[in-house]
Amino acid sequence: MRKAFIALGLVACGQVEKPPPATPCPTCPSAVATAPVVVSAVSAAPSTSAPPVVETIPTVMAPAKVACVFDTKDTKQVIGLHASPEKPNYGLVESGPLRLTFSTAGEPFAELSGPAIELRGYASVFSGKHGQAFLRPSGPMVLAGVFSVAPATVLSVARGAAGELVPGVPDLDILAPKTSFEAHPCTDYSLDQAKFDPKSVVPKPTGKLLNNTRWTATDAQISVTATDSPVATVRGGRKVTELQRDSGHSLITATTEQGILFGWVASTDLDTQPPGALGLMGVGIGGAKYGQGISSAKVITETCSHDVRIAWVYKDAMTFVGRVRAGKAMHYRAQEKMGVLAAGPVGFNAQAGVLAIPLSELVDCKRK
Repeated sequence: MRKAFIALGLVACGQVEKPPPATPCPTCPSAVATAPVVVSAVSAAPSTSAPPVVETIPTVMAPAKVACVFDTKDTKQVIGLHASPEKPNYGLVESGPLRLTFSTAGEPFAELSGPAIELRGYASVFSGKHGQAFLRPSGPMVLAGVFSVAPATVLSVARGAAGELVPGVPDLDILAPKTSFEAHPCTDYSLDQAKFDPKSVVPKPTGKLLNNTRWTATDAQISVTATDSPVATVRGGRKVTELQRDSGHSLITATTEQGILFGWVASTDLDTQPPGALGLMGVGIGGAKYGQGISSAKVITETCSHDVRIAWVYKDAMTFVGRVRAGKAMHYRAQEKMGVLAAGPVGFNAQAGVLAIPLSELVDCKRK
């Protein structure tokens, strides 16, 4: 059938010996049938008013406004290819030479070439762990002046301009997601993992060092120096090392799999015990009835001259289960419900009901 289909329109019927003009062969095509046949997308019937409409198939094209282009001999990630950014992937590629072009909007476009095939399309990371994150630092890279990126850390791209990209770090476990970073030139990124020591760009403190183990009590604003404006936000409940103190500020550092944090925070934003330690850090929230809207409330810090009892509220029944010791700071997000102050965000999460502090317990307390 395939050979017959290909030959259709190129070979006419058997020869006809001069048929009478008035009685043409009813089954044979005319002499022009040997010419290429164009089928109209609207109708197969000939038209005298307009040329036939030829149906076309669009071609995936690289972005017109390019920020950066990267090449690697072998991609190390499973990449999904898409005909357009909003469409599902049409295939997955696990290995092979890769060229990745980032548009100024931060969209990655992939061109993969193998021994027998080339593929093009908008790219996504199929694993889902890093979303649109493809790039690694090509050498020492400092984000916001307070975080030195580790070689294995995979970076996403927020946006770009000609010759530079603004990075984002998915799931960064020590800096809050709202932290924004400055643009870096294309040469600061690579599709391959480089070899370098992230400590090489971390400033070495001078003077006597404290070397105190501390925890961030709440989300803490961090600065490059003790007198500078904040440049990023450290997540609450993170273990850090306090190196120095100066005028109410502490120089801290912390090493994670993704890099090294260093900078200055308010000394009052540090605590001596980890989140959840009884009598120090307060309690967290659990359950929906008392917890609605708490995550958006402002963090409150209070110190009471007396012990503050912690209650477990379940099915409208209250039981005291613990306390915050006198003189110790409580850090919580609050919403008043039926005379009960639901508290958090650090510490414990009840599997059922909610841990809370009755408002009657917060008498003669000082708010920071």
